[in-house]
Amino acid sequence: MPKSTKHAKAKKVVHPNSRKAHKAGAKVVHKEKVKKVHYETTLKQSVLQEKLLWMKDHIDEAKTSYSKKDLCELAEKYLKRFDEELEQINIIHGVGLRRSKQHAARESAIHLTLKKEVGEYETCGLEVPDLCDGRNLKLFKAWEGEIRYLQNIKLRRVKRNMNHQDTQADGDKDGEWQDEDGDDEIIVELEEEDSDLQDEEDKEELDGRQDEGEHDDTGEEDEDVTKIENT
Repeated sequence: MPKSTKHAKAKKVVHPNSRKAHKAGAKVVHKEKVKKVHYETTLKQSVLQEKLLWMKDHIDEAKTSYSKKDLCELAEKYLKRFDEELEQINIIHGVGLRRSKQHAARESAIHLTLKKEVGEYETCGLEVPDLCDGRNLKLFKAWEGEIRYLQNIKLRRVKRNMNHQDTQADGDKDGEWQDEDGDDEIIVELEEEDSDLQDEEDKEELDGRQDEGEHDDTGEEDEDVTKIENT
């Protein structure tokens, strides 16, 4: 007898509006979202790692903590890190009156980065390591650039007006000391004027008492003369 041939079962077609199709589509969308978030997180950590490494190379090793003014100066120095490279690109563009711009992509990327960072520094604040905290500064100095230890470094945002506020606050403090000295001088002068007025009042009171005594003596003499005449 001939052997019976087994036929493979045909794969069942899934209706596009069925629950099974929607579930499969949701899984695909979820995988795409996870992949996108993972890519954005990795990119953000890489940018942060590059920023912190630059600042680690430019901090003052002798300092145990930074003031707000020093931290703003470090941030402004960080925003100028591309000046030398942009100058070299401009020199290359000016050689031989070239029509086609060399390194145009790099120059465009630098300008976009600076526009974003300068905008943050002038509005919501540029994210930098919190070097005002001595303990965090010590940890930052010991950091060797590992991405997995980025979460251990405390960050803060600095703005351009923070530097001006600190300078103005120092000036206000100096003005307060000067005002306090001026107030002390005014108080001393007022006390001296009060003492002079008091002396004048005491003198006038004594003069008045003397005048009253003289009037009393004159009155008594008149009475004695009148008595003698009557006698």
